[in-house]
Amino acid sequence: LNWLFKMQAVDGRVYHKLSTLKFGDFIPPEKESAKRYFSNWGSAATADFAAVMAQAARIFRPIDEPFADRCLAAAEKSYAFLEKHPEDHRPEQSAFTTGGYDAPDTDDRLWAAAELWKTTGLAKYLQDVEKQLQARGRRPRPWSPPRLPFPTAREDFSNRPCSSSPRGSECRATACRRSRRPGRSRG
Repeated sequence: LNWLFKMQAVDGRVYHKLSTLKFGDFIPPEKESAKRYFSNWGSAATADFAAVMAQAARIFRPIDEPFADRCLAAAEKSYAFLEKHPEDHRPEQSAFTTGGYDAPDTDDRLWAAAELWKTTGLAKYLQDVEKQLQARGRRPRPWSPPRLPFPTAREDFSNRPCSSSPRGSECRATACRRSRRPGRSRG
């Protein structure tokens, strides 16, 4: 995340990538000596940055409040930039032969709004989520949060099969939430 902060410009836009101009040899990144360049900014990269930083703010809040505040401020700054620039802005990458890795930004903007809403609880982000879902022909129910088309950080996956142990056996992975829930059956 500390490196990712460096990809954000002062006004909130986010550079699409940092790369050599052409693919290098198959060597460890620390041995790469070719000069690297920032590409132009992109709205998808800016939205992805906002979503990641909003998630990070939520996750780090209990353990490092100043860092969580920094993440949230960065997320909100990039989101504010996107609000002022609603067009799908693709980065100009003609100098690079390392792959474009860009796509339309609609799902990225939805993700950013959803993560900021989940992190802050602010109605403006929920309204953006609902507006974007409705633009896709999905209508959220007014009595519950909209069902998002993707999982978000720390989402409860308790009804999904555990991939860390054979079906029917006790999950022993320390990171698995099932291992901390006595009496839960494998579903």
